[in-house]
Amino acid sequence: MLNNDFEFKVGDIVKCRVVGYGFKIGITPPQKYGVFCRLEDTDFTGLIHVTQIADRYVRSEEIDEILKLDREVKVKILSVEDDVRVPGKKRIALSYREANKETGQPSLEAIETRGAKQGREKLDKQEEKNKKTEQMVEEWLSETLKTSPEGTEDQEEKEVADKNNEEKAKGEEESSEKEESAVEEESVKEAVDKEEKKEKKNSLKEKASKKKSKE
Repeated sequence: MLNNDFEFKVGDIVKCRVVGYGFKIGITPPQKYGVFCRLEDTDFTGLIHVTQIADRYVRSEEIDEILKLDREVKVKILSVEDDVRVPGKKRIALSYREANKETGQPSLEAIETRGAKQGREKLDKQEEKNKKTEQMVEEWLSETLKTSPEGTEDQEEKEVADKNNEEKAKGEEESSEKEESAVEEESVKEAVDKEEKKEKKNSLKEKASKKKSKE
């Protein structure tokens, strides 16, 4: 038999059963704004607002995964007011997240819901796709730089520089050969002059000897 006397007070941790959900009006697709729970062994129903489910933002599809219909959970009473629209009824605000902190029952953060799992898998796939795209872009840039006009221009400049260096080395070699040839010619000329002077000197000596003989 249900107890219709409200014997709880603000701050109490109580057991309740999930009996339904509150939906925002005029929104498509429908969005839940909270969960209705009936306090244990009473006819009083309270509301767990979406902001009192977890310490983070809770998506609408996650609400009925962690707080399923007919599930029994522990909640903390945040406030109690008389319902002016219905005599004898109460407007009770409940908190699932605050009860978790005091009772240790699993929080939404500790449970990977179907929506969270799908979201994580989607993020993993997107991250893998992004990595492949980055790799393709890097490969494309590498190939583009190899065949770009700038790369061709650098190659042409290198070839011109190599050719100039080759011609310079060849010129220096020819210059060295010319210098050696000039030195050799000079040496030959000196030897010839020396021989001619020697012959001329001998000729003069011979003439002087003949002259002296006649006298």
